[in-house]
Amino acid sequence: MQIQCQDLDKALEANRLFGLAAGMADCPGRFFACGEFVLESITGHGQEGLLIACGADTLEYSREIGKRAGLAPVELGGVSGGYHLADRDSTSGSITVIPLGDGIESVLSDTGFTVQALAVDMDASRPREVIDPLGGLDDLRAGILRASTNDSFTNDPARLLEAAELCSRYGLELEESTLARMSTDRESIATVSPFRMWRYIARLFGGTGLSGKARLLKSTGVLGELLPEVEATFEVPQNYYHHLGVWEHTLEVMDNLESMLESPEQFFGGFGHRVAARMALPVEGGVDRRAYLGFAGLIHDIGKPASMTVTSSGRIRFQGHQEMGGRLAEGIASRMGLGRTGSRHLIGVVADHMRLGFLMKEGESAQTRLDVVGELGEITVEVVMLSLADRMATCGEASTADAMGLYRRMATRVLQDFFWDTDFPSLVNGHDAVVHAGIEPGPDVAKALFGVRVAQREAVITNRKQALEFMAPDFKGRMDTGGRL
Repeated sequence: MQIQCQDLDKALEANRLFGLAAGMADCPGRFFACGEFVLESITGHGQEGLLIACGADTLEYSREIGKRAGLAPVELGGVSGGYHLADRDSTSGSITVIPLGDGIESVLSDTGFTVQALAVDMDASRPREVIDPLGGLDDLRAGILRASTNDSFTNDPARLLEAAELCSRYGLELEESTLARMSTDRESIATVSPFRMWRYIARLFGGTGLSGKARLLKSTGVLGELLPEVEATFEVPQNYYHHLGVWEHTLEVMDNLESMLESPEQFFGGFGHRVAARMALPVEGGVDRRAYLGFAGLIHDIGKPASMTVTSSGRIRFQGHQEMGGRLAEGIASRMGLGRTGSRHLIGVVADHMRLGFLMKEGESAQTRLDVVGELGEITVEVVMLSLADRMATCGEASTADAMGLYRRMATRVLQDFFWDTDFPSLVNGHDAVVHAGIEPGPDVAKALFGVRVAQREAVITNRKQALEFMAPDFKGRMDTGGRL
């Protein structure tokens, strides 16, 4: 089936890479833009990558288009004659070139879902026609996601995860037989390589519609196969501080996180733009902090099933669940193939998501908040956000609006202290204490320096001389408060 889309040409040609590729008329052969790039263009979504079915020598074509686009071609694993072109930070977009083989319909027949089995002849005159041999546009209009063949998931089990992303992004629902096939084939998800697995997970939980994706993966059984630690939470009840069981609570936490990520200024005021900028920073392998935080939201309470106890009075408790969760998160990070940096980040956010709750019990002050910032370090913002999202999803009969207000204000102050600690360096350091007091480095020096830092935060001291004078009593007046080295 071929359908004319009058607005499609504008959408396609607005993409710089498509314009470059379509302008290569001197290359012999036929060329088709295909796959999700066409779907994105039709629906008005941001185009993430251009897939080209190439009827010429794919290496020669990739080199030529790479020169024009400033991208370097790399062999595409698993696809003979396929090449991927992208810059190191992926800011310029990417192009994937695959052989046209027996024709475009043959290429599209190997696509996972009908809504992706779309193509456009790049050399055709305007208005271009959508090539749609599997009825993907009809499925798109009907709002359903249908597997292209009965073997879609056995041919590529990663499509079990891709289905959740497509449903969320394009507002689709799984067609009945596709849902059944996903449930039947769910165990094959274990055969996906860790690298690919994490890439799909990062895309799923680095975007929007987090809880909806989690629900869909649960309904197909894929989530349980992928994360048995999460599956163990499905039927776990909670105490009177909560209004939901662990799984439904997790979904609400993810909704809260998404609200914070989409509108951080509504939660953190003037620091909202800094939170947004920080969430866009990569942690490891190009995967940003937002994706890690979204995934941490999904697994943050996986320690509860193993740590659950019931007192003689019937009260349910989860003492130490955050520590247990951190240990389980370590296993998940290993299965996903995360490196040292990514693993440490994910484990830390899960293991420390209760830290602000403990701060509330300890008593909040500039000193205790800075102590928390020092403990959490680089994951402070993520822990603040997850902890607040967690607390907002704790609305049982023992929870009050006043307590929630106190918690939100405390969380915001910890965030403010983190950015202050980042922006304003300490007035003195350990070298100053050693030189001016003539003492050896040790716990006493660290304690004194922290006291200076707290005083600086409280604006009790504002310059180096005041800082040295402030430390003098700790070292029995041995400080050279003149500041001479």
